[in-house]
Amino acid sequence: MRKRGPKPTPTIKLANRGSWRAKTRGNEPQVKNEIPCCPAWLNGREAKAEWRWCVKQLDGMIGKIDRTALAAYCDAFADFLKYRELADKTRPMLQTDKGNWVQSPLVAMKNRARDAMTKLASEFGMTPSSRSRVQVTKGSKDDGKQGKQRFFDAG
Repeated sequence: MRKRGPKPTPTIKLANRGSWRAKTRGNEPQVKNEIPCCPAWLNGREAKAEWRWCVKQLDGMIGKIDRTALAAYCDAFADFLKYRELADKTRPMLQTDKGNWVQSPLVAMKNRARDAMTKLASEFGMTPSSRSRVQVTKGSKDDGKQGKQRFFDAG
C-alpha cells in the first residue's frame, strides 16, 4: 500500500536550502555520495546527454545505488523525445477493426516496464526522496545471543 500525501523532499535538498526540517531527520540511511557510472545498456544520444546533465545537477545528492532509477528517467526522457518526433511524422495510435483508436502495444509495454522499474526503485529506497521515508535505528543492543536463542530468551 502506498503512503499518503506527497513524497518528502530529500534531506540533502532541505539542508541545502537551510531548512530546519533537515535536522529532524537523523535516522535516514546514508549513501556514499559518488557519481554513478552510466550503464552500458542506456542507448541513444539523448539519453546519455540527459544522464550527463542530471549527474551534474544531482551532484552530492545521489550515489551509485541511484544508477538504475536515474537510467530509467533518462530512458523515459529519450523515449519522450523519440515518440514526440514520431508523432510529428506519423501517428503513434493504431485503428482497430471497429474503428477505435488505441495506443500502440509496444508503447504500452515499454511504459509498463518503466513504471514497474521506477516503483521498485522507490520501494527499495533507491531514489533520494524515498530515502527520506526509510528510517534506520542507530546502535542495536547485541547481547551475544545467536540464532533462535535471541528470540526465545526473555531479558
